[in-house]
Amino acid sequence: KVTKTESGELGSAVSYLDKMVIMFIEDVTAGKFEGGILKFFGPEMGTVAYEFAKDTPVPEDIQKKVMEISDKILNGEIEIGLEPLHK
Repeated sequence: KVTKTESGELGSAVSYLDKMVIMFIEDVTAGKFEGGILKFFGPEMGTVAYEFAKDTPVPEDIQKKVMEISDKILNGEIEIGLEPLHK
């Protein structure tokens, strides 16, 4: 059973902008930066992740299953597309 939390939050996608900026700076300083190119930053690069809220009502076994699926995406066992589900 899932009940309401104090924060009302189950979890959230997290973007690590600092890592993206460091990658950009490294590309610039190495002479590899190309302007006008769309670059995707995904979980395999360590720039985005999912975290459950501290007071999430999502049961531990479900949290574990979600993280197992996430690991399978990262190691290539499950393939996902680049096309967003929402537009």
